[in-house]
Amino acid sequence: MTNANTTNRRSRWQLLVLFLLFVGPLAAAWVLYYGNPDWRPEDRSNHGVLIEPPTPLPEEMLRLADGSETEPDVLRHVWTLLYIDQGDCAELCQEALYRSRQVRTALGKESERIQRVFLRGSNVDLADDHPDLIVADARSAGARDLIATFPASAQPDTGNIYLIDPLGNLMMRFPLEDNPRGMLLDLKKLLKLSRIG
Repeated sequence: MTNANTTNRRSRWQLLVLFLLFVGPLAAAWVLYYGNPDWRPEDRSNHGVLIEPPTPLPEEMLRLADGSETEPDVLRHVWTLLYIDQGDCAELCQEALYRSRQVRTALGKESERIQRVFLRGSNVDLADDHPDLIVADARSAGARDLIATFPASAQPDTGNIYLIDPLGNLMMRFPLEDNPRGMLLDLKKLLKLSRIG
């Protein structure tokens, strides 16, 4: 009888040790992940700043440099890099437009899926340096209504290039102080994964 009790006790200990071997690491990982935020891995792989939640932009006609207007869905059906400068497009503005042009060019055949839009505050001629750029008047009613829908976390300023998805959602901004390679990597990933635009 004593021998049977000893065998039962030994079997229970072995079962407990096996249980701890399998459950112990899971329990330790759970405690480290949820109990200590410093150990938590950063769960973002994007370089730009996400606008959460993405903000649906209204369909607006934008007044172009020649006085004509775009279609209301100008910010739909393709990915859009949008830059806004309500001044006279000084050095920072020129850098933003150059950067968006270079990133779009670096996308190669995928560049056709991206358009660049510049909402300008003054009459600045950019046709020679930026023939693919859609230049619209930031002072027009359509542009003002569009800008008014930007969320507080992404207020238009000259320090950001904004990304709008093909459904017309403002979804990301790229601060100009960041490396432009981050914008290129984000766009490559989005275009690879996206079935739209």
